[in-house]
Amino acid sequence: MLPSTTSADNPALTGRRLDEWVTTSVHEAGHVVVGVHLGIPIVEAWIRYRSGWFGGWQVLGRTSTGNALVNDNDSVPFTIGGLEAEAIHLVRRDGVSLARARRQVAGKRVHQCGDLADLDLYLTEADVTHAQAEAWTNDLLCAAWGSVENIAAALREHHRLSGRDLARLL
Repeated sequence: MLPSTTSADNPALTGRRLDEWVTTSVHEAGHVVVGVHLGIPIVEAWIRYRSGWFGGWQVLGRTSTGNALVNDNDSVPFTIGGLEAEAIHLVRRDGVSLARARRQVAGKRVHQCGDLADLDLYLTEADVTHAQAEAWTNDLLCAAWGSVENIAAALREHHRLSGRDLARLL
């Protein structure tokens, strides 16, 4: 059984935990919006939370492309999509500059071991620079922010969305 996603129904989902839940949903929605725009088939996206090994708390999320082969030039903006969506969310929510929001997102350990590590690998073979892909991705996500918010809200409510569900939300 999936846990409730509202703080009223689940007292554990308050404060920082609720913030991580919202931010993770926005992150995955960013991957989805960019992926669909690039023509990358999205199989599903999901978020969940669980207790950590030593009593901590952790939010997990993933956007799956199945076994679709994605070239490095598409992998770069697809990977940046989640990071940039988080940064835009911080700008809109907290009023910080985009540069500061990007630094905050890049400073998260989960991204250093995940998306940022993958991004370094993709950039070695891609024909685009990090800055070029980041600017393009930011423009796309800002133009499609309503879709990002719709997908993020649906992820928070349903935890898992199929590719068909995601297509209906775009």
